[in-house]
Amino acid sequence: MRKIWYSLLSLLFLTLLSPIQLGLACSQIVIIDKDSVFFGNNEDANWGHPIGGTRIIDAAIFFAPPNPSNRAEKYGAVFVGWYWKGQHTSYQGGMNDQGLCYDMTAVDEAFLENESKLFDLYGDEYFFAKVLNQCANVSEVVELFNNTNFQGLSAQFQFSDANGESVVISPDENGLVFFTYKSKGENYQFSTALANQAFSDEEHNSAAIKRTRDAAEFVKDASVINIDLAQDVMMATSQRTSIWTMYTNIFDAKNLKIYLYYPGQWTEVAEFDLKEELAKGYHSFMMKDLFSESTVKNGIWKYYLTAGPRVFAIPTAIVVGSILILIRFRDRFMNVFRSARSYFQEVAVRLSPEHRARA
Repeated sequence: MRKIWYSLLSLLFLTLLSPIQLGLACSQIVIIDKDSVFFGNNEDANWGHPIGGTRIIDAAIFFAPPNPSNRAEKYGAVFVGWYWKGQHTSYQGGMNDQGLCYDMTAVDEAFLENESKLFDLYGDEYFFAKVLNQCANVSEVVELFNNTNFQGLSAQFQFSDANGESVVISPDENGLVFFTYKSKGENYQFSTALANQAFSDEEHNSAAIKRTRDAAEFVKDASVINIDLAQDVMMATSQRTSIWTMYTNIFDAKNLKIYLYYPGQWTEVAEFDLKEELAKGYHSFMMKDLFSESTVKNGIWKYYLTAGPRVFAIPTAIVVGSILILIRFRDRFMNVFRSARSYFQEVAVRLSPEHRARA
């Protein structure tokens, strides 16, 4: 009987941990040679994410030329993200018309030493929309970060530019913004969730370390840097478990091209020319509308069949197991219940005023 209760408690413990295990796992990489700069992003999500579960269809791409009435906006940009709650634009990554690219990965939140206002997370006032509107390269991004007071950061941000410069910006343990630049002589820089680059490799999540190594294997000895290599890296580091890659985008920073892939589907790609799209004014597309019906159906069904059962497996097992145990040992449970009831009834009688008076 004791072993049964231990098993139930273990399952319950795993269930309580499951939200942690199902955390975000986005990853980005920039791959560089003298002629090419490709910036790739895997947007990963668990079932409860804003584009997780049935909200997979909310993923979108946005084209935003500079606002002529706002002198501070110098550059137009493309953003990838989603419509949060069906109406708010949530920009997660992007590239401007100067070839400056960015995206972000989740890390443990750190409250920084400087007090500041909170920045809007959505739409035109979003801080990282401001970065792409006003900065042309990594140096200008670093300057902007150094002159901005953040209350706290729960993500790290990778930026690269058309010149081949790259940096990952993270919150460190001392409450400061930490800058990790691409190593000299390296042809890539990789960042992934649960691997804050302000900390040593020993403190990183094991799955994050594996993704980093997988990416390095593809690019460290590559003789040719092109879109095919970038796609291979993103495919190798994409997620297909309880966490799923909800879309993949690759930016060609030299030629201002955009390549977009639907979840788990690598044979069809949606391509855009940034300059051509910005010339059309502000507009957006739902990602599901950019691919063939078969690609969308295959992506959604593979996601549901893979991620869905994993998400609900433990809670379902606990419910079913508990019912089976109650059925199997119902007589023992009833005897324990009757004994407990008799005991408390006897205690109640002894504590009653009538019993005390007789005593």
